[in-house]
Amino acid sequence: MLFFLLLLLNTSLQGQTSEDLIQKLQDIQTNLKEVSTGKDTYVQELNYKEDAPYRLIFILRTTDKKGKTSVDEYLFNLGLFDENLVRWSSSRNEMRLNLKAGNQEVAEYLKDGEMKGYENEVVFYCPDVDNARALEQLFKE
Repeated sequence: MLFFLLLLLNTSLQGQTSEDLIQKLQDIQTNLKEVSTGKDTYVQELNYKEDAPYRLIFILRTTDKKGKTSVDEYLFNLGLFDENLVRWSSSRNEMRLNLKAGNQEVAEYLKDGEMKGYENEVVFYCPDVDNARALEQLFKE
């Protein structure tokens, strides 16, 4: 099992060095913005450890109009997401970037610190289409 995971990680990074990955993650962090819609405000944070930059922690703090805040955390390996399924989308009030892993549930999901299961998708919120496109490009590289 460990061999399979190491092989998968090795092929998914496709020759990227740790320094290249860290630089890309720093660029993604720079592009994560606070986003306000008509009813919610989203504060986003992407964390990693330099000795394991492929293991990411995405924290999404959502505050509603009444001031109630919830915290969603996703722990995942970036290499397990399909770069062909990285897409931005928009709805009436929101611009989002979706990372999908097909039908595989690869992102550990915690809601307010409580484990809720695994997800096959992680959603990032964007203030505008330019930011969504920039994030899409960074995640696809």
